[in-house]
Amino acid sequence: HTYHGLELLDWVGGLQDLIFHNMLEISPHDAQQLGVGPGDTLVVSYAAGERTWPVRIIPGQPDGVLTVQLDHNDPVGAGPHIVKARKNHV
Repeated sequence: HTYHGLELLDWVGGLQDLIFHNMLEISPHDAQQLGVGPGDTLVVSYAAGERTWPVRIIPGQPDGVLTVQLDHNDPVGAGPHIVKARKNHV
């Protein structure tokens, strides 16, 4: 998240406790199905390529939906995207 080109996570104390930048949010059910837990990483494949993100398990996250907060200029681009996910190093 930026404001006038400034990275807000660097300037607003405590914001990092509310916004988990570049972490993949996943439901507990999906995490269990994929065999991942806190500290694990998922490889996510999409039409333009593949990326690896650390997992953050979120109660209340809809099953079948992965969420990640990206920089506005991230090459993944605005979503939603149809993706496939797998545990890293499997």
